[in-house]
Amino acid sequence: MSDPNFEQEGFMHDPDASILKDALEKSRKVLESGIGSLPPADILEALVHYCIETGHNKDALMIADALLSYEPFSADAWHAKSVAEANNENYDAAKQSIIKALSLNPSDASIQITHAMLANQLGDSEQALHIYTSLLKIYPGNDEVFYGMAQLHEKAGRYHEAIKILKFLLNSEDFKKNALSDLGYCYDCLFDYTHSLFYYEEYLKIEPFDSTAWFNKAVVLCHLERFNESVESYDYALAIKEDFAGAWYNRGNALGSIGKISEAIESYQQSLLYEPEDTSTWHNLASSLEETGEFKDAIHAFTMALYHDENHCESYYGRGSCYDALEQYTEALKDYDKALELFSEYTDVWYAKADVLFNIQDIDGSLDCYQIALKLNPEDNECRLDYGLTLAESKQLEKAEEQFLYLIHHNAEWYAAYYELAKIKHIQNNENEAQELLKKAISLDKTKVEEMQSDFFLYCKNNQLIDLFSKII
Repeated sequence: MSDPNFEQEGFMHDPDASILKDALEKSRKVLESGIGSLPPADILEALVHYCIETGHNKDALMIADALLSYEPFSADAWHAKSVAEANNENYDAAKQSIIKALSLNPSDASIQITHAMLANQLGDSEQALHIYTSLLKIYPGNDEVFYGMAQLHEKAGRYHEAIKILKFLLNSEDFKKNALSDLGYCYDCLFDYTHSLFYYEEYLKIEPFDSTAWFNKAVVLCHLERFNESVESYDYALAIKEDFAGAWYNRGNALGSIGKISEAIESYQQSLLYEPEDTSTWHNLASSLEETGEFKDAIHAFTMALYHDENHCESYYGRGSCYDALEQYTEALKDYDKALELFSEYTDVWYAKADVLFNIQDIDGSLDCYQIALKLNPEDNECRLDYGLTLAESKQLEKAEEQFLYLIHHNAEWYAAYYELAKIKHIQNNENEAQELLKKAISLDKTKVEEMQSDFFLYCKNNQLIDLFSKII
């Protein structure tokens, strides 16, 4: 993904980085304590650019203000302050600073480009486009202007237009890297993951220590369902930036996709070390713990997710499922009801609530919930089977038969529907149909024969059972 910060090409004045780092430490101490003297203006100007390009955004703003105390009528200083404000997400202040810079030097292309970028960031894409178009008339071959226009199209979702410009910029010495990265992002947004992966890999050949690029590559690999390679890319990102919470989180998702649940749990836990208030991470950790049967730990994690977002209905559903598994049905129902209060068309919750109500022998309530679930999702075969079983349990055999026939008609290769209908036919003393249905069920899944025999014993005498199955097997 393209960097949202306002990194300006050509901003870095290239004195030795160690000298700038030392000067930054000294300047920071002077500005924080008010004791001592700051370096001269030329060093402060270099420091602002150094801070901008190395991501020291708060320091950049602090140094820019100090520079302006020396040079209040410097267009470059106001420009630097604007970029620093933007990188600190103070966009209105950034706009004021860039207008000041323009008043001092209206013909500077770089200042106008930053002005256009800010206009775009603040939602005024028409003004941004006007600025870029005007600049291209003056500087028809200016790569910086072309890149700004590409980002304008990119932000507006006009990815094909952005791609045309970005491919042109692949020949630019200054903007080739940016173009490769942005091409990866644009193709990702267009769901063209093969091209997206190609451009991210080309970018990484030039910038192999960019943790964000490794992260973006990993995301694309997940889209391609190449999960092992994706985990490897997340590992590269984390080797570069250990506290990259998003990479730990996505790594957990990728590991979960290939069934490595214990490793996924560890990855989510690492993510929470750096972003302990992230609801999604707590939720996914809880879901993974639930999958391993650690229901009490999962309940704690779901509760933490809800602590950080009390309206996270998926976590109410997840925690309810854990209470359900622990047979704490009252608590499960409370969570299911809360989830449905937040999202009344949450089909899985209606289904889960139906099961809990059945377990506490509220058959009528259970049937009502199954009906709602099936109205919301008629294609849920498991839910329809359980609805049929519950109808049979309440002696509503004709209605149960309707559900099993529906399943046979819509899912002809599922043994369970034939088997459950066979039981209905046996109870109705229709042995010929029962035998034919059992025969069909067994032909669809021979591994279930012993299970069916054992279950069928509940519905007929032992000698009838032996006779029935001996005619079929």
